[in-house]
Amino acid sequence: MPSRQHQEMVEAIIASFDGKTPTVSEIPPSREELQAARKQMDDMAPTIPSDVKVEACDAGGVPGIWFEASEANPGRVVLYFHGGGYNYGSPRNTGAVIERISRAAQARCLGLDYRLCWQAPFPAAVEDATTAHRWLLSQGVDPRCMAVAGDSAGGGLALSLLTVLRDSGLPQPAAGVLTSAW
Repeated sequence: MPSRQHQEMVEAIIASFDGKTPTVSEIPPSREELQAARKQMDDMAPTIPSDVKVEACDAGGVPGIWFEASEANPGRVVLYFHGGGYNYGSPRNTGAVIERISRAAQARCLGLDYRLCWQAPFPAAVEDATTAHRWLLSQGVDPRCMAVAGDSAGGGLALSLLTVLRDSGLPQPAAGVLTSAW
């Protein structure tokens, strides 16, 4: 059964179509509708517990948000990609998930605000993921202490990043976690 937050997000997306269910001819929605739905989703995001440090960052030109639970080991990093079909989502509305990953993995987590398809065409998201990975390495993050993870479209993006790293000979992270990868 979907959670209350999931149901609220579904309702917000439907509301972004002015309360009517979109027809196939109305999909994809306009950039303005997508931006409005993304803002609604961000506005509904659960509050992050006060013992979690949340800090915006520039990951080599790609915006991101660090989530660091009080028990996180600063040497351990998870690069996290949100879901949303490459149209929706952000590290802000996925923050509660990323915060829990920070606790469970005892790691700092960087939620990447990669470009969505309505902002820039493929392979923009893959380029952003690769840029962020390179940036983490330039900041001294040991790839043996790094994981990449994502849900849905973000899981597909994590897998794409792992493939790019393998094919280009760049250092690969120690782990990849794909949740319902698209």
